[in-house]
Amino acid sequence: MFLLLMVALIPPFYYFDSSLRTDILRDAKERAVTSLNTVVWMTGDNSFSSIQEFDGWLKALSKQLNVRVTYIVEGMVVADTNVPYKDIPSLPSHADRPELLTAL
Repeated sequence: MFLLLMVALIPPFYYFDSSLRTDILRDAKERAVTSLNTVVWMTGDNSFSSIQEFDGWLKALSKQLNVRVTYIVEGMVVADTNVPYKDIPSLPSHADRPELLTAL
């Protein structure tokens, strides 16, 4: 009886597990894209007097959105919400990073 019950429950469990994983990943990707689009939209509407001012603004925005943002120009990090502004010049080039190349 137990074996019959297990045989009957395994296919639906596998289907729902697979379906749930797909839904969770799709939702996470959609939320990430929405957050990124929000950052892009808000950055375009602002003019900053210095990179340091931009970095501070980006850090405040990232706290509100609960995301990390790394702003990269020609492979070099200009602002990063998880790195103190004074440490940004010492960061290595991101030009060859796989995640950056994939995003481009």
